[in-house]
Amino acid sequence: MVILGVLLRWWVLRTTHGMLSADETVTGLSTLEVLDGRFRIVIPANAYTATFESFAFAPFLAVFGPGIALLKWLGISVWAAAGVSTILAARTVLDPARSWIAGGIVWLAPGAMMIVSTRAYFGYASGMVAVAATYWALGPLAEAPPGQPDRRRSLIAGFLGGLAFYVHPMYSAVVVPAALVVAARHRRAGRDWWAPAALGAFVANVPVLFWNLRNSFASLHQQNEVPGTYLDRLSGFFTGLLPRDFGVMGADGSWVVGRPIGWLVWFGIPALALAGAIRLARRRTAGRMYLAAIVFCWPIMAVFAPLGQTRDGRYGVIVLPLFAVCLTSAVEAVGETIVERIHVRPVVVAGAIASAAGLLLPYQFDEVTTEFVRPNAGFEELVVRLDAARIEAVKGSYWVVSQASYLTDWRIASAVTDGWPVRYPRSQQRVDATPPEHVAFVFQYDDVNPTALPFPIDDYQRVDLQGLVLLLPPDGDT
Repeated sequence: MVILGVLLRWWVLRTTHGMLSADETVTGLSTLEVLDGRFRIVIPANAYTATFESFAFAPFLAVFGPGIALLKWLGISVWAAAGVSTILAARTVLDPARSWIAGGIVWLAPGAMMIVSTRAYFGYASGMVAVAATYWALGPLAEAPPGQPDRRRSLIAGFLGGLAFYVHPMYSAVVVPAALVVAARHRRAGRDWWAPAALGAFVANVPVLFWNLRNSFASLHQQNEVPGTYLDRLSGFFTGLLPRDFGVMGADGSWVVGRPIGWLVWFGIPALALAGAIRLARRRTAGRMYLAAIVFCWPIMAVFAPLGQTRDGRYGVIVLPLFAVCLTSAVEAVGETIVERIHVRPVVVAGAIASAAGLLLPYQFDEVTTEFVRPNAGFEELVVRLDAARIEAVKGSYWVVSQASYLTDWRIASAVTDGWPVRYPRSQQRVDATPPEHVAFVFQYDDVNPTALPFPIDDYQRVDLQGLVLLLPPDGDT
């Protein structure tokens, strides 16, 4: 299972989906900042999302240098940690042997989630780690006799739940329902539940609270809003997010498999997850946390305007660990029935393998494709061209300009043109202070902006790279 997950991700990284995105570059650049002694509380130019990955990745970049493959696989390693955390959380409601299935579901994430798992984004894989850890901590509290929770465990659970919120507020959609289940059970335990849990959550958020005090509570204002109403977002989770994450719908909304099979998977997996959650709730008090989260996470998620973007399936990370545990519960019930009736365990194993292959492989062949390329050759050639022209300042589109700074450890300064968020003011100021005849511009093929250039576009030497357009200034050399 581990090897299969590695091979599938290697497959993704060999295609155009392996191109380093600007959001991943933020992770890399923030890690380089840590090595320079500058520490971020939240993502630069954002008012939310923790930057914990930059601290974890710093030793590796210090030893091996800022490489694209290194950054990608470091991000994948955090996803693996999310799988392990899910195993630990699952053990509070499932047999220890069965909990490995839940961890395997997280690791072998189907559909668009497999692509997301190769992106070194801040707060996605690490958010799943925090959520699973929170459920691990809350499980024994939910099982404790009413009014008799362990005070130390309450403190830990509060801290981990607060940490999940700090990583990204969207995780409150699954942490809050679970915490409310425990709170209802221990509603009169002020000293042993409420006080330590609240203290733990507060301590976890001290950095971001102080950051907000210094920045006029910027986190209270939603960033990166996606057009649409509350109901648009709520329906979009079921019509756009889930089918992409289950591997039956492509990014463009087309069916990856035949419509009948697609509909069966589209509705079948949520139904199985709900059945598994109900089974957990009937068997154990801790199971009610999963049922509450599976039911109420969607209306809470819809409160956050940025979550209206479902095209790449990234927000499936919010519920993936819970779905994994609930689906394992459902599979366990089916498996027990089959084994009891025909006493053939290999049938269960074969069914699990066939189901996994059915969710993973069609999407890989259709959406990921088998056309292997060097997805980051354009960025590598960009640095070579800039060095040959002796240019150390580049400006352009947010999506493609900062990669040069990451690959050269800030030796080449990057800046964005007007209209894009300025995440690194020092680099922006350095480029703006450079004489225009020593500043190159880089754009994607479809977003070349002549109005952003200080000289007429015909005065620039155009160099077409893989996926990029480099415009060298009038005195630039090839």
